[in-house]
Amino acid sequence: MGKNYLMNKSIKNYEYTDEFESVGEIHEILKSKQYDDILPHIKNLKKDIKKINFPHNQSTYSRHILSKKDGYWLLLIEWDKDVSTSIHGHPQQSFVYLIKGSLEVKSFEKDPLVITNTKPLHEDEFLYHDQSNDNDAFDNCVHQIKSKTKSLSLHFYSGDPSKGIIFDQD
Repeated sequence: MGKNYLMNKSIKNYEYTDEFESVGEIHEILKSKQYDDILPHIKNLKKDIKKINFPHNQSTYSRHILSKKDGYWLLLIEWDKDVSTSIHGHPQQSFVYLIKGSLEVKSFEKDPLVITNTKPLHEDEFLYHDQSNDNDAFDNCVHQIKSKTKSLSLHFYSGDPSKGIIFDQD
């Protein structure tokens, strides 16, 4: 494994906090790890976000922050086609729901850095990770996400996603 460093700060962040009625409910449900109860609330959010013309950043992705409360973050990520994140980790709890488009998620073992799984993520599918210990090192759930098409996904983290650790492949 190569050198670790903090997430790339060049990704654009846009704030939409307190603009959507369903965000508070979604935030609390995900915070309490009731993942199977989230779908009706996400359907309401999907209706609300159709009214927003999110800025489109070509050849990259952007974060649209919906909620930052109690240390937890809820955001939409808008992806251009064929964009990949770096290989990176997250805090203790993470959740990804694909609203539209097509993503591919590669999971890694971090020491040594080895691919353990590659999974397509299709519309209306989700995945989550809960690290059972109190490790707030932002090196949990090490993965890389690639957009196959222009996509929009909902993400929830138990910490600031810009603090995640990036892993170099040497």
